[in-house]
Amino acid sequence: MKTQKRTVYVMIILSILCAGLYAICVFLWKTDEASTCSSIKTYISNIILGLLGSSVISGIVAFIMYLQNRKDTLEKYIFKYHELTTHCDKYMDIKDYRERKDWFDDFVKYVRDLETIWSDIGFLFDIHKYRNLLKSFADYYNDFIYLTENDYRLLGENISEAQKQKISEEIDRIVIDKKRIKKRASTHIVRYNRFIDDMASVNNAINNIYNNEKPKYIRFNKSLVTKDNFVILDDDLEKYAKKMIELMKETGETNIELDIPEKVCKKLIDADYISSYTNGKSDLRKVNCQFILYHYFELKKRCIDI
Repeated sequence: MKTQKRTVYVMIILSILCAGLYAICVFLWKTDEASTCSSIKTYISNIILGLLGSSVISGIVAFIMYLQNRKDTLEKYIFKYHELTTHCDKYMDIKDYRERKDWFDDFVKYVRDLETIWSDIGFLFDIHKYRNLLKSFADYYNDFIYLTENDYRLLGENISEAQKQKISEEIDRIVIDKKRIKKRASTHIVRYNRFIDDMASVNNAINNIYNNEKPKYIRFNKSLVTKDNFVILDDDLEKYAKKMIELMKETGETNIELDIPEKVCKKLIDADYISSYTNGKSDLRKVNCQFILYHYFELKKRCIDI
C-alpha cells in the first residue's frame, strides 16, 4: 500500500509540474509562427503534454490499486482484531497456570500480527487521523504485554503455588473490572472483561473507516495502565530511566553498564524496573533491566490517573 501511496503522490506532483510547464509554453512563451522557435515550442509542448497524460493515467492506476490494497489491508485488520478479541474472551475461563501461559503466548502473537497489519495501512490524506486511531486499538492490548510479560514468565518457572496465585491475582486486577450492583436487599458483584468491554464501539469505528464513513469518535481514550499496576518514578529517577533506555536502544540488550548510585538501583528494583545490579567501589555498575523499563515513557503517557 505504501508503494501505491507514494506513486500517487509522485504522479500528482509530476502532473502539476507538467501542467505548469505546459501553461508556460502555451501562454507565456511568445514566438513567431514561422520561426524555428515556434517549432521548438510546439515540440516541447507536445512532450510535456505527453508526460502530463502519462502522469495522469499512471496516477489513476496507482490510485485504484491503492484503494484496493487499503480495502484488503483493512479487511485483514478487521479479521485479526476479531481473532484477538475472541481469544481475549476466553481469559476469564482459564484457571490452570500452564494454560494461562499458553494463552498469553497466543495473545502476544495476535497483537504482533495486528501491529504488522497496521504498519501496512496508509491513507493519502489522513485529516481525521484514522491511522492513529487504528494504532491506539493495537496499543491498548500491547500495553498488557508490557505490564505482564515478566509475570507470565514467572508463571512458567518453578515457583511456589502461593506465588503463582499472587501473580495471577495481580494480572486479573488489570483485566477484570469488578462492579457492585445493588438489587433490592442484595448486592451482586459483576465481573467485566476489560479486553472486550468496548468491543462493539471499536468494531463500529473500524467498520466505518472501512466503509469511508467518519467514526463516532476519533480518539480512543481507554487504557489498561493505571497507578495500581504501573509505578510512576520521580523526576530524579526518570533521568536515570531515560539514560538506561538510551543505552538499551544503543546496545540492543537489557544488560547495560552505566554510572548509577546504589540507592537509585534499590528504588528501581523496588519498582520492578530492574532485576539486579553489581556492587563495586565506584558507581559504575552493570544493571539488568526489566523489559517494561524500555517502554516506561510510552506507558506513562497512557496512564489514566496520573
